[in-house]
Amino acid sequence: MDATVIVSIAGLTATTTLGLAVPIITAHFADRNARRAKARELALAVYIDAMAYVQLIKAGIDHLVDPSGRRPAQYANDHANVDLITARLRLVAPDAVIRPWVEFVNANDSLSFYIRESGDYREIEHNGMSENAADIVTVRKAAHAVAKALRAAVDSSAASH
Repeated sequence: MDATVIVSIAGLTATTTLGLAVPIITAHFADRNARRAKARELALAVYIDAMAYVQLIKAGIDHLVDPSGRRPAQYANDHANVDLITARLRLVAPDAVIRPWVEFVNANDSLSFYIRESGDYREIEHNGMSENAADIVTVRKAAHAVAKALRAAVDSSAASH
């Protein structure tokens, strides 16, 4: 065999191989990018739900501190909703989001327990609580930490896109 035939066979083999490989490689990267986009979409959805819940609790606390102010549309410690958000966060969020979320939920549960068990619920509802009350301060700090962690996670997700 002369060199021309060998080079021709090598060229034909390379062209055929690349012609078959390029669509497979392209499909692989397209699928990977679609999976990443879906994961970002799911994470963003739960981050929004978590932030909405934090906002709801903050509005409820503002009402506890100043009962004459705007009453939040709904102020219920909805454990099913909180547990669902927590489960979804555990699936998609980094520990930097999960830790402050769990601390926030625990702080809010502690405040809710205090209000229910204090025996002064009617008085609290009528006169409010001091904004310097330990449980109020703890929940507000925890809410701030969650909001900060969620913003960082969203910014990180946007930067990686």
